Amino acid sequence: MYQFLIVDDHQLFAEGLQFVIEGLIPNASCDLAFSSTTALDHLSVKNYDLVLVDLNMPGVDGLALIRANVSKESNIQMVILSSEQDKHRIHQAMKAGARGFIPKSAGSGKVVSAIHTILAGDIYYDAEQLNQASWINAQDEHEQRLLLYGITSRQFEVLNLMRSGQSNKEIARLLSVSPNTVKFHIKALLKTLQAKNRTECIERAKTLRLLDEAEK
Repeated sequence: MYQFLIVDDHQLFAEGLQFVIEGLIPNASCDLAFSSTTALDHLSVKNYDLVLVDLNMPGVDGLALIRANVSKESNIQMVILSSEQDKHRIHQAMKAGARGFIPKSAGSGKVVSAIHTILAGDIYYDAEQLNQASWINAQDEHEQRLLLYGITSRQFEVLNLMRSGQSNKEIARLLSVSPNTVKFHIKALLKTLQAKNRTECIERAKTLRLLDEAEK
């Protein structure tokens, strides 16, 4: 069973999100916290697979909550689910250890998709926000290209290992994931890069300069 904690001072929104998650994600269970203080109480007694945090809350805000979680060296994953528009604060939260940013304007399908992405070990960025906002502050042009094409950090690792000639089984061993997870990422890469097979996928990635960093 997946255990989620929703941290938002707007009770109606939190309860609505709980309804969506428990209705669309099998075996999901959500606890609600209407303040960061209450969230810390929950986190002290229970392990969660994912904590969804609003940045704008009275008292101890979401950014402080994320920082507190990281300072405790917890393995709990946290994602921003907020209407926050301040790019600097969002960037601060990402630097503090948030696993992604989901705007509150996102539909239920996009929210669920983002949750699955994070649970699979990737960082989630909303594609529309990616095209409109500079808050991501990618470290270099290569990282920006990966983000613009929607290629996650884990997919890039798989792509790089494909380029070096590793089989699915070898990639799974090197990344400590299951072969099915590797197949899932390769399927996503083929779709993203509009390729029919691994060879075409790698060539397409080179053409788009997505493997430049790996080749240095």
